Amino acid sequence: MGIDQLERALFHSEHGQVGGGSRAERARAVCQVERPRRADVNSPQSRAGIKAYTDLIKPDNCPPQQCADLTGGKTVELFASGKAAMAILGNFNRTAVEAGAANGKYAVLPLPGTKPGSIAPAFAGGNNLGIMKNTQRRTLAAEFLTLLASKKYQQRMYDAMGNLPTLTSARTELAGREPFLKPFLDTIAAGTRFVPLHPGWGKIDAQAVIPTMLEKIVTGQATIEQATDEAATAINAALAP
Repeated sequence: MGIDQLERALFHSEHGQVGGGSRAERARAVCQVERPRRADVNSPQSRAGIKAYTDLIKPDNCPPQQCADLTGGKTVELFASGKAAMAILGNFNRTAVEAGAANGKYAVLPLPGTKPGSIAPAFAGGNNLGIMKNTQRRTLAAEFLTLLASKKYQQRMYDAMGNLPTLTSARTELAGREPFLKPFLDTIAAGTRFVPLHPGWGKIDAQAVIPTMLEKIVTGQATIEQATDEAATAINAALAP
């Protein structure tokens, strides 16, 4: 379906490596802000994925008038009520789906990748663990962060909040306990992408840069080239030093 191309590299980033040092130093290193160089949403690869995605929003499938501004919440509502035959949802939508007419009448599978038998990667959400710059108890804070990131507490976080673990061993145990999660865990293993740890990303998200780009394409307000160039300009401005 090309979704993996759509979600691949909206920008290029420089990533630091974490080596030795104290717990506080390692914790500080992993929490450093990424420094994106440029937006990549208008690259040939990104445009190919965007075209594959926007081609799904057509009159014979999902009419632009109804689907161009379809939010995540509306998608869940339509699928849960039985008005949509298929939806791209997360494991966290399970409760809402099972509270509707679709309960017991649906199955879950991962989005296919561009190669036969492959699984498309996806963006992952969740909680960022960090230490405040001016904390007075940095070592203690680092030990607490290490505790929260441990296998035991990742499992507890899932039980309490539904956040899927990042540690492979914890995900394996969870898959054995809850078969429903296997498609989602397989997607994580396929190469999950995270949004950048950069203060400018909040502006990109708040301005709905990517949804606006997609809406302009499917409604014919702009070509893929025009919309992606416009989005790249907005992203670069938000991520500028």
